[in-house]
Amino acid sequence: MREKEKEYKRRQVQPVIVMAQQRFQLKKPKVFVKVNEDEWASWNGGGWPKAVPAEVLFDPLFTVSATYGVAFQTQFRDDNNVWSSRPAIFVIDRDGVLRQVESRGEDIREDGIFPIVDDVDEQRRLITALEAKEDTREAARIALAPIGDQTKTAIPTLANALKDAEAMVRAGAAAALYWTAQPGSDAVHALGDALRDSDSRVRRLSALALGRIGPSAGSAVPALLAALKDKDTRVRAAAGQSLKRIDPEAAKKAGVK
Repeated sequence: MREKEKEYKRRQVQPVIVMAQQRFQLKKPKVFVKVNEDEWASWNGGGWPKAVPAEVLFDPLFTVSATYGVAFQTQFRDDNNVWSSRPAIFVIDRDGVLRQVESRGEDIREDGIFPIVDDVDEQRRLITALEAKEDTREAARIALAPIGDQTKTAIPTLANALKDAEAMVRAGAAAALYWTAQPGSDAVHALGDALRDSDSRVRRLSALALGRIGPSAGSAVPALLAALKDKDTRVRAAAGQSLKRIDPEAAKKAGVK
């Protein structure tokens, strides 16, 4: 983490690592090595931090990992070790709103973190750009706020904006629908149509929004299956990811891993 400090600062990101361990477990173990037939010496193994960084927090009771459903879902290093929490990334924006969650079965390092942070930042810029237009200004404001009672009121405006003549507006609307997506959303049909948009950002964000809506976006499955053949790699990945959330059986038949 220390060697990537400049990259975190450039992105204006504050990293925080929550470990489901006790503080003493991060200390250097003392290993004894044989010097000669009659003498042993202690050696502190390399690769261990001299001090625990301030950015590392400890959660020995697994409160955080259990709350977010990643507790005891993987085995540490190999099948012979004890069960540990599945690594997960939580991206919280400057307003304190949780914007992105991703969990994997292996260690997550900066090469997996920075693309997610950059993606969330791009989505915010696209949504913020909607504030320049009078007819989408209020919908953008609602999308940038935490999900609440007002969120659904922005959906019709954002769904209509997916048909705007300007690609930037359509992409902003798709990003906003991704941020505001909820089960049973009225935007499913519009998002399904947007999977054929000429702009790859619109197609990708629309696919992600459908995935966030979940199983209630089942009517968009045919459009997502078609999107698996998209010329853009990221669109294909988003379509596959969302298919697995909406209709796992359809995703399996399509060969999505």
